Amino acid sequence: MGTSDILNPDIRTRALLAEQTELEIGEANLMAAKLTDAEVLDRIGATRTSFGVETVLSSDKFHPVLELARKEGWKVGLIYFALPSVDVAIERVKLRVLTGGHHVPEHKVRERWDRSIQRMARYLPQVDVGYIMGNPTAEGAMLLAEAKAGKIRLVDTSAIPWLTTLLQSMSADA
Repeated sequence: MGTSDILNPDIRTRALLAEQTELEIGEANLMAAKLTDAEVLDRIGATRTSFGVETVLSSDKFHPVLELARKEGWKVGLIYFALPSVDVAIERVKLRVLTGGHHVPEHKVRERWDRSIQRMARYLPQVDVGYIMGNPTAEGAMLLAEAKAGKIRLVDTSAIPWLTTLLQSMSADA
């Protein structure tokens, strides 16, 4: 299940701001999201070229995309990067800003946290293959679990306890 391109709205936002200096950041973010969404649908339907999409899964917009891709015969994968807590996520945003990345207000990070986890749990049983990566420290990610054909195999149960509990309950429900 190779991936040739990663579609990343944040990279598109930076490009738009560089090309169109009169744009406000919010405007550029919205344009980048719309361009990315259009490219996703084009790749699924018309061009049929492999791709990945970077997202925090804070909205439901990828649920119909997932269904369409499956209907069109695509192999669908999910790689989810989990953090130990929303507080770590907030700290990571602060670090990103210090290195020139974009800011996300703390209240937005908190709002998106639970939604992202809920969507990961919703999509994981629906994909052909899924990898849950733990990213508890800035040193790098580690494989915590993998899912194939709806079956979840835990690899590391100690790194992020809330995730282990969630995945174990999903396995019990399957």
